[in-house]
Amino acid sequence: MSKQHLLRGVALMGALVLASCASMWNGPDSEVDPEVAYPIVVGPHMETLSIPSGTGASSADLAGFASGFNASGNGSVTVSAPSPEMATAYADRLVTLGVPRGRIVIGPSQGGAVQLSYVGYGASSPPCGNWPANIAFTETNLPTANFGCATQHNLAAMVADPRDLVTPQPMTPPDTERRMTVIDKWRRGEPTAAQKTPEQSGHVSDVAQH
Repeated sequence: MSKQHLLRGVALMGALVLASCASMWNGPDSEVDPEVAYPIVVGPHMETLSIPSGTGASSADLAGFASGFNASGNGSVTVSAPSPEMATAYADRLVTLGVPRGRIVIGPSQGGAVQLSYVGYGASSPPCGNWPANIAFTETNLPTANFGCATQHNLAAMVADPRDLVTPQPMTPPDTERRMTVIDKWRRGEPTAAQKTPEQSGHVSDVAQH
């Protein structure tokens, strides 16, 4: 056997070995979908602000409650108080914090405390930290068991409105005034881009150049 034939045989055997490794370890069956392995679950929960009798809600607590409802609240805010006047007073404070008046329901409380509540939505994913194997030993080049978990976990923690993960929000109406401004400038042959302020400058710092 000539040297050339021998080299061809060795190259062919190497290619077969690599192909067998790829089909065994790196085929479609080895793909990992983080959304399936670590799904994000979106579900309702009750958010409540309880104000004991004889005390008043702080501005920070009430603002945080209203902000949470405006961001991810569903349905209406229920205001339960010992008297209609007290319930109305808290409803008025919520309106000043951006809660629509039409989404506030007033009712009597069971005790002396004032209760503010609404149904909100939260997102969660399975906990991370699954390391059953040594990740430094990667001869198979397979994804780790924990692959994608951190991304899913962080997405669930950062999303402003978890309901967006289930159903996207409807599109808002177009800005007709801005559209007509751009069209008019285009017809006159003028630049259509918006003017930038000095604070919006894209100037690159030259500190490193000195």
